[in-house]
Amino acid sequence: MEVEMVASGKTLTFNVFDEAKKPVSTSGFSGSVMLTSGSDRETIPLVAAGNALKAEAKGEIAKGASVAVTLKTAAGKSGQAKFKN
Repeated sequence: MEVEMVASGKTLTFNVFDEAKKPVSTSGFSGSVMLTSGSDRETIPLVAAGNALKAEAKGEIAKGASVAVTLKTAAGKSGQAKFKN
């Protein structure tokens, strides 16, 4: 499984793909995001939205912020990924 992050304003969107680069339904997925910018940290729950998972931060996501995402699939498999905005 592969995850792609798109940040826009206060929203983080994580698109999920299988090994053949085809979108995967995120129904039944769960997880959270740890957003770190300087000394500021925020933990945000992920919400399934079609073939993506979304997280809404309290404020604008800063350029250079670190994003650590933890996912759990509907089948119970889990994984982590790290991104820089």
